[in-house]
Amino acid sequence: MYTAAFRRRLDIDGMRNWNNAPWRSAPFLRLLVSFIPGIMVGYYFRLSFIVIISLLLVSGGIYLFHMLRLSRKFHSFQWLWGSTVYVFVFLSAILITYYSEVQHSDKWYGHHLSSDALLRVSITEPPIEKNKSYRYTAQVESIVGVENRLNGKLIVYVDKQVQDLPSLGDVLYLKNTLQRIPGANSPGAFDYGLYMSRKGYYHSAWLREGDFFISSKRVRNTNYGLYQCRNGVLNVLSTHFKDPKILGVAEALLIGYKEHLDPELKTAFTDAGVIHVIAISGLHLGLIYVVLVFLLKKVRWVWKKVLLRTLLVLGAMWIFSLLTGAPASVLRSAVMFSCMHIGEGFFRKSSVYNSMAASAFVLLCYNPFFLWDPGFLLSYLAVLGIVSLQRPLFTSLYFKWKPLRMIWGLVAVSLSAQLATLPVCLLYFKQFPNYFLITNLIVVPLSTIILFAEIILVAFTWCPGIDYWATMTQWLIHGMNQFIEFCSRMPYALTAPVYATVYSTWMMGAVMASIAWGVLRRQKKAIGLAAIFAMLFSAGYLFETFNRIHQRKILVYNTPGRTTMDILYNNRFVCIGDSVETQTSSAYEYLVLPARIHYRASKRVNTLPGIMLQPEAMSLAGKRWIRLNGKNARLNMDMPVSADVLLVSRQAPVPDEEMLATLRPQQVVLDATNSLWKIEEWKKACEKLLLPCHSVTQNGTFSANW
Repeated sequence: MYTAAFRRRLDIDGMRNWNNAPWRSAPFLRLLVSFIPGIMVGYYFRLSFIVIISLLLVSGGIYLFHMLRLSRKFHSFQWLWGSTVYVFVFLSAILITYYSEVQHSDKWYGHHLSSDALLRVSITEPPIEKNKSYRYTAQVESIVGVENRLNGKLIVYVDKQVQDLPSLGDVLYLKNTLQRIPGANSPGAFDYGLYMSRKGYYHSAWLREGDFFISSKRVRNTNYGLYQCRNGVLNVLSTHFKDPKILGVAEALLIGYKEHLDPELKTAFTDAGVIHVIAISGLHLGLIYVVLVFLLKKVRWVWKKVLLRTLLVLGAMWIFSLLTGAPASVLRSAVMFSCMHIGEGFFRKSSVYNSMAASAFVLLCYNPFFLWDPGFLLSYLAVLGIVSLQRPLFTSLYFKWKPLRMIWGLVAVSLSAQLATLPVCLLYFKQFPNYFLITNLIVVPLSTIILFAEIILVAFTWCPGIDYWATMTQWLIHGMNQFIEFCSRMPYALTAPVYATVYSTWMMGAVMASIAWGVLRRQKKAIGLAAIFAMLFSAGYLFETFNRIHQRKILVYNTPGRTTMDILYNNRFVCIGDSVETQTSSAYEYLVLPARIHYRASKRVNTLPGIMLQPEAMSLAGKRWIRLNGKNARLNMDMPVSADVLLVSRQAPVPDEEMLATLRPQQVVLDATNSLWKIEEWKKACEKLLLPCHSVTQNGTFSANW
């Protein structure tokens, strides 16, 4: 319920920031409008260095022409001088993007690799334990025999059987066992190779005993102290929390360390819509920032001294950031809140949008590839949604009972953040948690209490009686875990899978932004614009639907040690071979399910029109597939045999050239049950007869129309 007086309060308070367009008081927002497209052009179009410099000089010359006031004679071209600044920023973004790609540097180690190269690298992060190895990140310093100092980053896996394992700061000499980090192994799957290349990693190495040796020289890099602090925090938590589930959540919640987080519990957090609680980011720093500001306001003499309060707030936030090990997500949030606090403290007329844009501009100048980072996008979209939508939503309803007003305030914050991040969440996660309001209403306040309880536990771990505090914190974490697992198991807890593309994400975001702008600014034209974007969204959806109606595809997946295939017909599919459809199967989660979502194959059936299945053969609309299965598999040449596709499984021997030439398949497919040496044998035989050969182990999922 709400009154007319409260409606007037909405007009005065809730709409105050909307009376003037945000970009009028936010110069950095105007710069981002040209800077972000420049990053995208620089990344996707790959302009040469000479072209970029030439365009920069031209735009700089035009602007200098204007600054020298020679442009007074050309009044009809005044629009040109203003746009020159934006062109210069646009071209600067292209140049920054060019230099941010390490491959464009002559000192990148990849330009100097040879088969017998010996690389000198230094370990830059502590090891992370995997099932069969330890994972390290390393910095390449040089290659033996190359005079120049080199650079570049590597992912290094060291077998657990190695006796002398490296540690942080060690210098290694390792053989060239580098392999390119693979991309997406299946249509619609997460492209790990592309993701890592945007972080500067292009190769990985698997090291066994004898593949490397540790130099006596140890490099103490700038991150050494940070990791020592992080290890100290982890030791305190592991001392007080013995339950692995509770310890994993405690580490993730406090410092974002997720290596000990239970996979099933992590899935429950995702399904319940509260994964942001353990993804250390803006939420944690935002809570610390709000509490610090609240406490300092109580001490008036400190609050009145702008410089002192700024130093205290920023110092506390950055100390917390360093204690977490300073991951990228925390540093982004620290920069964002620092810019916002400085803007509010020293520039009282500064817009919050300008502070956010300034922090984004600084971060994108430092690393333009943050633009494709899900954490970066979700952090800024969530804060933008809260800043722009929370106040109007909260003031649209008024409740006299204060506890109910507080609950409505939490609901308004959660709704604002969820609405702003919805398109990007659907694009990356392909699902929507239906009970996010209920779970966030309980988990966000509870996790806030747990976060500060953990901070007190770490800060005063030396105090007597701290074990009782640790026990209370453990009960809180256990209760939160039980509640989240219960919510994730509730009926209709999750809408999945959700089909989303980059195009649909842009259109959905444009629709939602236009509606918000129209409602908050009371602009009828914005609602019309939203209708146009909605029609474009519908047109794209209908186009994709039409394409999927007529699809006929067969997919052979790269499921290690198994032969798994899908035959798609419209939105139906038949799965043949070895099943991997379990909730704990990584092959299903990262290979099979993304492909089915990508092709919108949602209905599983036992048979399809136009196909005939036999134990070692099948016919797809007249195209014959023959499978060689097992070490003793042989082609029977006494009977006339022909095949369009030959599927090789489980180390099947290579037939002689005469037999293979007689069979003459149009395509040879080697599934994931073959070893690498067997794959090489088949490839050599196919090369002699000029037969196309596809190995799913090396080339990813095989896809063909039928």
